[in-house]
Amino acid sequence: MGFFLVAILVFAVTADAQFTKEKSFCPNVTPLQENFNMTKFLGRWHEFQRYPAWYDQGSCNEDNYIRTDDGAWKSKIFLNTTLTRNGTRVSVVGEVEKNPENDHPASLQIKFGNFQPPQPWLVLDTDYDSYSVTYSCFNDVSGTSAEFLFIESRNRDFSNSNKTIEEIYEDLKLQGIDTEPLQQVNQKDCA
Repeated sequence: MGFFLVAILVFAVTADAQFTKEKSFCPNVTPLQENFNMTKFLGRWHEFQRYPAWYDQGSCNEDNYIRTDDGAWKSKIFLNTTLTRNGTRVSVVGEVEKNPENDHPASLQIKFGNFQPPQPWLVLDTDYDSYSVTYSCFNDVSGTSAEFLFIESRNRDFSNSNKTIEEIYEDLKLQGIDTEPLQQVNQKDCA
């Protein structure tokens, strides 16, 4: 029974992954965003590029980080991800909180649904006003790593970014993060 439960959990966690690598381990990613300020990070971010995922193939994708009225940190930052598939908008709500196992302020964890364990969510780089780079990677018991990578912008076309895509790619490569799988997100004709 225990093995069966572990097998189901491994499948559920890796099936949700953006990009998986068999027999690979997550890179030790440093540095994270210095002096990270969640309040400044809150708000709407438009996906510019991301790792491929079977569930995230729409256009006009955006994330909106919202703090609830009571202002508490734990379980009170909500990520509302909106995707557009075939003209239909779909929203998914996740909870973002400080990672209790890491004292760096840019080390967060994210959870979608009650049955998914929290996953690491690292803010690698942001200027809060124009671009952000977020990353997650975890290893499962089979030796497969699952990676999530998003380059996002406050506007839909990345034109106001204070950092170029080439500069972001260079930083990612220095951290051991593969930029080859990144895909452009269609942000045209979005309502």
